Amino acid sequence: MSSNNQPHRQTTGMPVNEAKSLRQQAEEAFLANPARLAEHFDKLTPKATQDALYELRVDQIELEMQNDELRRSQAELDTSQARYFDFYDMAPVGYCTVKESELIEQANLTTATLLGMNRALLVLQKITRFILPDDQDIFYLMRQRILETGEPQRCELRFVKQDGTTFWACLDALAVPDHAGTPSLRIVMTDITERVLATKELAYQAEEKGKRAAELLVANRELTYQAEEKGKRAAELLIANQEIKRYIAELETAFMSTVQVVNTLSEMRDPYTAGHERKVAEIAVAIGAELGLSARDQEGLRVAGYLHDIGKISIPSEILSKPGALRWTERQLIQEHAQASYEVLKDVKFPWKIAEVVRQHHERIDGSGYPQGLKGEAIQLEARILAVADVVEAMSSHRPYRPARGIEAALAEIERGCGSHFDVTVVNACLSLFREKGYVIPD
Repeated sequence: MSSNNQPHRQTTGMPVNEAKSLRQQAEEAFLANPARLAEHFDKLTPKATQDALYELRVDQIELEMQNDELRRSQAELDTSQARYFDFYDMAPVGYCTVKESELIEQANLTTATLLGMNRALLVLQKITRFILPDDQDIFYLMRQRILETGEPQRCELRFVKQDGTTFWACLDALAVPDHAGTPSLRIVMTDITERVLATKELAYQAEEKGKRAAELLVANRELTYQAEEKGKRAAELLIANQEIKRYIAELETAFMSTVQVVNTLSEMRDPYTAGHERKVAEIAVAIGAELGLSARDQEGLRVAGYLHDIGKISIPSEILSKPGALRWTERQLIQEHAQASYEVLKDVKFPWKIAEVVRQHHERIDGSGYPQGLKGEAIQLEARILAVADVVEAMSSHRPYRPARGIEAALAEIERGCGSHFDVTVVNACLSLFREKGYVIPD
C-alpha cells in the first residue's frame, strides 16, 4: 500500500489511551492468521516484497509522527485542564453543582472555605444542611423558578458554617441537565456579609440622624412660637417644618439623601443664600480633583460642602436675611455657626472628619480666622479647600446686603489672601480651574 493513495489518519487530539487501544487491536488482528500472512508473502516477487516493505516502513514512520502529535496534544490538554482547575479552585467566588436530590456533586475550594468544611467531606452533603432553616424556603423558591422558567435566578440568604457561624451569601444559579437529562443546579456563591452589615449600619445611622433632625425640628418650632412679632414668618416656617417632616419620614438608608435633607433645612432658614451650600460643595470637589484627591476624599468634600453652614439653623432668620450692615453682636452670633455646625455633626459617624472640617472652614492660614484661631498645617486640607470655595461662591453671588461682585472679583480676592488667609496650593488649583480650564460654577 502507498501513502499516496491511503487516506490520512485524522488522529490529532485522540487521547493516548485510545491510541494504545487501537494499536493493540491492530497487533491482535495482524497475528490472528500468521499462515495467511506467510502464504501472501510467498507469492510476492522480490521487487513486490521490497515495495511492500518500503510502504510498511513509510506507514510506520507516519504512525510514529501521529503518535508524537497525539502525545503533544495530550500534554497541551493536560496543561489546559490543570490551568482550568487552578482558576476554578482559586476563584474569588464559590462554584458548586447541586443535584436534583440537593446533594453537592462538585465544589471548588472557595465553596469549601466559605462553608468551613474540607472539600472531600463537602461533596455529597445536602446543600440545605448549610442554609439557615429560616432561609431554606428562599432556596426552594429559587430552585422552583429555575425549573419552571429555565432562566437563571438569584437570591440572597444566610448560610451556617461547619463551626456554627453564619454568613450572608448571594446565589446565582441556573439549571444544566446531566448525562441522563436530569436537571442539576450550577451555583455561583458570593459572600456578601460585609455589604449586608454595611447596609444595616447605614440604616441605623439614618435612623439616628432622623431622631436628631426631629429633635432639631421640635426646637426650631418652639423658637418660632416664641417670636411673637413673626406671625406670618412663623406660619411659613410651620409649613416648611411639615415639609421637612415628610422628608425625614423618607430617610432610610440613603446617606446622601440625608445630607440633602439637612441642607434643605438650612436653606429654609436663610432663603437668600439658597443653593450656596450645594455650589460650595461642587467648587470644593472640583478643586479636590484638581489637587489629585481620591474619589472617596472628593465625596467627603461634597458632604462637607453641603453641611458646612448647618450651624446657621441656630441663628435668627432676621439676622441671616438682614439687608444692611450687621452690628458687632450680630457678627459674633453669625461667627458662632462654625462651632454650632461642629456640635450638630460631631456625633455622626461619617467615614470622613466632616465635623472637624466644617468647624475649620473659617480658619485662616495666618491664624486670623475663627473659631479656634488655627494656623497653617494645623488646618485640615479639606477645610482649606472649603474656605476658598466658600469665598469664591459667596462673592460671586447676590446677598441681601450687596449685589453679586462676579467671579473675577472673587478670584482677585483669593489671590490677595494667598499665603496669608488661604492655602497657596489650593488657591493656585482654584485659579487654574477658572482661568485655564474654563470651569463655571453650576447653577
